[in-house]
Amino acid sequence: MHPDHDADSTCCQEGSSMGLFDVNGVFRLLMDVRDSELDQFGVVNNAVYSSYIQHARHEAFASLGFQIESLTSRGGALALANLSLSFLSPLSSRDKFEVSVWVEKVSGARLVLGQKVSRLPYPEQLRSPKDGDVMKVDVLRAEATVVFVNSRYQRVRVPADIKSVFQRLLEQNRTD
Repeated sequence: MHPDHDADSTCCQEGSSMGLFDVNGVFRLLMDVRDSELDQFGVVNNAVYSSYIQHARHEAFASLGFQIESLTSRGGALALANLSLSFLSPLSSRDKFEVSVWVEKVSGARLVLGQKVSRLPYPEQLRSPKDGDVMKVDVLRAEATVVFVNSRYQRVRVPADIKSVFQRLLEQNRTD
């Protein structure tokens, strides 16, 4: 199932920084825009979005039991090989938003992760929607290619335990 489907997507309590995987294998993390992230036009600076989605990727790994720091202690590291961002709509001061992460491809050498940033409706919109259901607004779509490197920063195969977990998430995403 694609992450646009919101079946059982309640991931965390409002204000919580902890995200969770939903039944479709999509990790969802709630975040807030801070004023320091705004540019001179009053919207989130485009460079900040890569920090948002990096944070969500790290939280997704951590929720699966793979702390980024522990990968380093195993003699390797996680590296971003490619990142493609498509900006769709801006975020503004105090907006609440959700960052979603899902698995698009798993191979012996890399993980390809899809990501999306969606602005959440304001509380007053939830109480009295004027035009039917108020939906999340897509702000950004991204695709991240993650590789693993050894202590000399040479690419190595995806560790078997990590590959297995991400392969299961990919299959879960495809079957729902």
